Amino acid sequence: MSGSEVAILNAGALVPSEVFREGGIEKLISDLESNVRAIPTDATTEKGRKQIKSIAFQVSRSKTALENMGNDLKADAKKTVDLVNADLRIVRDRCDKLRDEVRAPVDEYEAREAARTDAHKSAIQEIEALSRFDENPSVEIVKSRLDRLTKLSGRDFEEFSKRAKSAVANVTQQLEAQKEAAIARDAREKEERRLAQEAEINRRLKQEAEQREREKRIAERAAEEARIAAEEKADREKRELELQALAEKNAKERAERQARQDAEQAEKDRVAAEEKARRDKEAAVQAERDRIAKEEADRLAEEKHRAANRAHCAKTNGEIVADLSAIGLTEDQAKAVVVAIAKNTIRHVSIQY
Repeated sequence: MSGSEVAILNAGALVPSEVFREGGIEKLISDLESNVRAIPTDATTEKGRKQIKSIAFQVSRSKTALENMGNDLKADAKKTVDLVNADLRIVRDRCDKLRDEVRAPVDEYEAREAARTDAHKSAIQEIEALSRFDENPSVEIVKSRLDRLTKLSGRDFEEFSKRAKSAVANVTQQLEAQKEAAIARDAREKEERRLAQEAEINRRLKQEAEQREREKRIAERAAEEARIAAEEKADREKRELELQALAEKNAKERAERQARQDAEQAEKDRVAAEEKARRDKEAAVQAERDRIAKEEADRLAEEKHRAANRAHCAKTNGEIVADLSAIGLTEDQAKAVVVAIAKNTIRHVSIQY
């Protein structure tokens, strides 16, 4: 056996349960590492390199052998765990079923007791609620609740009999009081309605009497007004006849006076028309003279304004020509520039006159 073969594991001689117990793998790998690292090697020779490759291959085989052993052990352990889990499910299901079977009589009894006691408590609560109203009840409503109370009080309340008896007594007392109060309210309301009806009848009788009295006064006043109206009509017709005669006389006098005034006014209108025609003719002649004079004055003013403007523009252009000449342009060039600017042939440049 060469020195490298000491690192080979004899997998057949190993016991998996011994290898994979606490500290087993650590000891086995530590021994393997010590043995392999203790083998002398020489990588400078071909034989040495082959030896090193052989040792590395043996280490890989050792790793594979241990992995296979561990995986086999895991597979066996998994089978055991699966069997245990299946047994545990049987234990859980069968024991739960047996437990429920054993408890069933108690659960059924407790459910019946809970339903029985809840029914008694609900009945007592209903009894106690019979005496509560959102508003003043009528006699019929109170009687219907007393009937319901009689039905509920006939129930066998068993161990709740004392509480039920007390509730029935209290509610009976309260309902009887409510019934008496309702009867009193009905009587009071009936009396109030009777008094209201009597008051309404008396009011209507009084209104009718007052209406008859008003109608009587109205008839008397109408008769008196008719008599006065007849007398006033006779007097008015008499005065109208007198006024008509006077009006006819005054109309005749006004017509004669108007005729005289119309003749006088016609003569005045003729004289005024002739005077107006004379004045209008003179005014027209004067207006024409004024128009001609104004046109001449406007023409002279416009000529003066144009002359002043030409002088101003010439002065401005002369100043620009002088400034352009000062920077090196000839007078002709400067004038050409000013003309071009004035004609707007040079973009972005204008002259402010």
